[in-house]
Amino acid sequence: MAVEIRRARVADAEDYSKIRLEALRVAPAAFGSVHEDVAKFPTSRFEEQLRNGCYFLAYESGKVIGTSSYAQFSLNRRRHAGLYGMFVTPRWQGQGVAAELVNAVRQQARLGGYRELYLSVNPSMVRAVAFYEREGFRDTGEREPMRRDPSIALMTMKAAVEG
Repeated sequence: MAVEIRRARVADAEDYSKIRLEALRVAPAAFGSVHEDVAKFPTSRFEEQLRNGCYFLAYESGKVIGTSSYAQFSLNRRRHAGLYGMFVTPRWQGQGVAAELVNAVRQQARLGGYRELYLSVNPSMVRAVAFYEREGFRDTGEREPMRRDPSIALMTMKAAVEG
């Protein structure tokens, strides 16, 4: 398996939109966005996201197979690093691609001077929770309502950046 993980560029908007739409279609319970809404976005919307954010794409033989993103956010007046939008196409799950995508975000957080990395996950996504635990993430005990469905309480997890 020769998987390449790299930071997405604006020119990767088509690949990013493809993997994002696949993620929303395959794992709707994992994301706050809805496939039908995001499918209507013009390419320029994805270009803008890539221009202003920090996204990573996983490729195998030139085909996009996964994504993750890094963002900084404020919580209790402190700045934190977050892992968002994690997805690996089902055919490639369980083969180390997700761990490489997490590592790319960890490296970005390290460059930003952060010691901890946070994420939110739907606790019903048992395989995702188990994966994050293997990657060193632990449940903080905090819950937050999912944007698109406030009846779902997302689990907040954190891990050391040095993982």
